[in-house]
Amino acid sequence: MADQRSEIVPYRAGPDGQMRPYLWLVLTGPYGSEEILISGLVDTGAGRSVLPIDYAQALGYKVDDLAPAEIGQVEGSASAWSAQKPCQAFVDGIPNIEFEIEPLFVAGLNALWGRADLMMNFAISVSEKNRELILQPD
Repeated sequence: MADQRSEIVPYRAGPDGQMRPYLWLVLTGPYGSEEILISGLVDTGAGRSVLPIDYAQALGYKVDDLAPAEIGQVEGSASAWSAQKPCQAFVDGIPNIEFEIEPLFVAGLNALWGRADLMMNFAISVSEKNRELILQPD
């Protein structure tokens, strides 16, 4: 049973309309650009958070801030751009726990929140039965 410090987040519909463990994060770019609210799937199989490439410019990343990379995914490997400078993030509704994300930017994918950032700051439980995420600050 979750204690009073835990946050319970109900599943939300994703781009395909399916109810899944999506979570809204507020990101601020590496140069303190405006805040952007981004919905992403909590993915225990993702080592790092992944964002669609369009967010790189919206967050204020410059060409020199990104390095080419290859990432592994279910369908094989894909080209990506690795952020060389972190952006700041917090879970929407939990602004007192801020953390860094050095995202990978990929064309054609939806946002994924991975282990190296979100899950280093929260213990996350998934209740498929109740269709909810339980976030416990570490």
